[in-house]
Amino acid sequence: MSAQKVLGLIALLFILGLVVFVQTRTPKEGYERTSTLRHQPLASKDLSSPGKLTKGQSSFIVEETRLILPQSSVPEDLSSPGEQVREQSSITVKNGRLSVWIQDRPLVEVLEEVSQRAIVPIIIGGGGGDQQVSIQFQDLPLDEGLRFILKDQDAFFFYGVEGNAPASLRVVWVYPKGRGNGLTPTPPETWASTVELEGRLADPDPEARARAAESLVERKGGEALDVVLQALKDRDDQVRNRVLYKALNSGVKLPSDFLYQLVLTDPLPEVRFLAIAALAEDPTMGADDLDNAKALAEKVMTTDLSPEVRNQAQQIFEQLSAQTTR
Repeated sequence: MSAQKVLGLIALLFILGLVVFVQTRTPKEGYERTSTLRHQPLASKDLSSPGKLTKGQSSFIVEETRLILPQSSVPEDLSSPGEQVREQSSITVKNGRLSVWIQDRPLVEVLEEVSQRAIVPIIIGGGGGDQQVSIQFQDLPLDEGLRFILKDQDAFFFYGVEGNAPASLRVVWVYPKGRGNGLTPTPPETWASTVELEGRLADPDPEARARAAESLVERKGGEALDVVLQALKDRDDQVRNRVLYKALNSGVKLPSDFLYQLVLTDPLPEVRFLAIAALAEDPTMGADDLDNAKALAEKVMTTDLSPEVRNQAQQIFEQLSAQTTR
């Protein structure tokens, strides 16, 4: 055997031993190296190395192919269990159908999210909603899905009609089990959104218009001036009367010229009575305002068709006259 062949055999045995050594090493520092042995025939080529390979000779090349992370070295999710549960929760409402996948979440949080997504008020009363719930269902009609969620609660479902559309779920009241007996659901003015109440200001029913305006005044206080001014132009006497009374008792400051107009032109005596009283009780009245109010009271006490309004005007005239002589 020639010396060249002996050297080639020794080199081959050395490479094979190296491969076995690499494959059997114990993984360290969280990773494992794997190697492959690839046979590559080489054509005659100058490799710019200390020796040359001629056609027909072979080269064995050790290639490292991948880095394998063991299971224990995968980065852990450092979020808290509560955050992981929240991220895994899913509540969707699409085309009036509800899908829920939740695990160990407070019922009140679930109902709040359903309410926001379905745009349906859900009112929780009696201190309920604190218990943890786990619920899974998919693609149920909204009301059926809510019944499934509330199967261990007392609940009232209200369906309403708008225009020519069929009746739909409008609001849900929820109470702890056994505590809903004998309860009456609250009126819509207490749970409807401000936008919904503003929409009811144009309701054909004057009772609905009055309730909506009163509720907005109660919610917004002095910021409800526009609502009050609109309601005081209503064609219905009781709407104007109720809203003016509510506004004056809720701190809504009405412009003096608007009150003057009500005193002189409103067809309802009760409205004229309230308006002239409001003018006289304005604590911010200056000297000119005082003179104008006194002149108005003097005119009304002799011209108004209602004896109650005339008497009120006379009392106000006397009160204002006493103030101007001080």
